Formats: sequence, structure tokens, C-alpha cells
Amino acid sequence: MSSHCSVRYSETVNLLYDNMFDFDSLDTVVSLSRTVLKTRLDRIRKVRLQDKFPYDFYVKSDVPDGKFDIMPDPSRVPPYDAETWEQTAACWQVYWDLKNYKWTLEGLYWTS
Repeated sequence: MSSHCSVRYSETVNLLYDNMFDFDSLDTVVSLSRTVLKTRLDRIRKVRLQDKFPYDFYVKSDVPDGKFDIMPDPSRVPPYDAETWEQTAACWQVYWDLKNYKWTLEGLYWTS
């Protein structure tokens, strides 16, 4: 990159992170956290996540006392698996000091 471009980039890059980040998939949130410098991630203040889950990624598992435990469903693959969901939640906790966020998550549910 030419020195002129480097100067312009350094003068304007912070403007990018002042905008709303709009995600439509869990794995996009995880990918961003792995590819962008932490100093840039720390500047993100506004995030919106909208996603639909076509099926559950946790299952009930019976335990001896007649109750049940919730476990990741091993048949699920990213981005609709428990591990991706947990990584996405961790990104919110670790990387971003959010001032404005909205999660819209739609999907299946089960009752006991």
C-alpha cells in the first residue's frame, strides 16, 4: 500500500467501526472476531444480529434421577450447532463493549 493510502486509511478506519454492524448469521460474528484486530473490535459499539434456526442444536438427555440435562446435539453442523452459538455468545462478552445491540433470533423450541 502506498504511503498516501496508508495515511488515508489510518485517518478514516475508525469511522468504519462507529457504524452499526449488521449480522445475519452466527458464523459471521465468529469470523469477524477471528479476522479483525482486537483494537478495532474494541471500537465496535453497535451490533444487530438477526438469524433463524431451522432446528434445535441442543437435546434433552435423561439422567438417573428422572430429570433431564441439556446437551449439544452431535448431528448439527455449523453454523447451526451448539459450539457456534456458544462462540458467538463469547464474542459478545469478550470483544465488544456494546452501547447498542439487538438480537433477533427465531427458531424452534421444545417443552418438557
